[in-house]
Amino acid sequence: MDDGRLIVLAAAALVGCRGAAAADDRDAGARRAVTADHAQPGHGIDVPRTWRAMPAIADAAVDAARKVVDDADVHAHAWGEPSRGCYLAIVELRGARRDTIAGLERDLQAALEAGAELAEWTTSPDSEDASQLTTRFTAGAFRGRAQVQLTVDGRGMPRALAAACFYNDRHPEACDGACVPLLAMLAPPPVPTHQP
Repeated sequence: MDDGRLIVLAAAALVGCRGAAAADDRDAGARRAVTADHAQPGHGIDVPRTWRAMPAIADAAVDAARKVVDDADVHAHAWGEPSRGCYLAIVELRGARRDTIAGLERDLQAALEAGAELAEWTTSPDSEDASQLTTRFTAGAFRGRAQVQLTVDGRGMPRALAAACFYNDRHPEACDGACVPLLAMLAPPPVPTHQP
């Protein structure tokens, strides 16, 4: 596996589930009204004003990616409404080694299946330089949806943008209903370009 091992970690957004569990535990004792920092990159997603920044979830996603590949350019942001049990994590990765869309898709599916139960796996379009993958997942006490956008530039240098919207058993129907439009807003990353 070339840089595919890096890009599959776009699925590290799913690892945010562990960060959400930790955040739930901390929030159980003292809830305070804090809104999300809307200056954080939402990659086109209009994060609900009632959702607050969840750095523990973002940190969990970045840590997971760095455990696999330490030469990655990884950024993550996360928001949630812990009182309802709804969360959103966005992870962006830029690869340093060449790969192909077909290889990235295969590696991504294998990585996700190793850590979660998947349903409704779809990929589109069938292209050599870009792909969008969507799936529903169950990971521990959390269920949700994930959308991953993969691109490679003319040199085969990969980039991934992953968003996972997930929830616990507090208000699953309401959270799942919020996830669908949130993930639909995810703006595709530009195809990376190589600069000499």
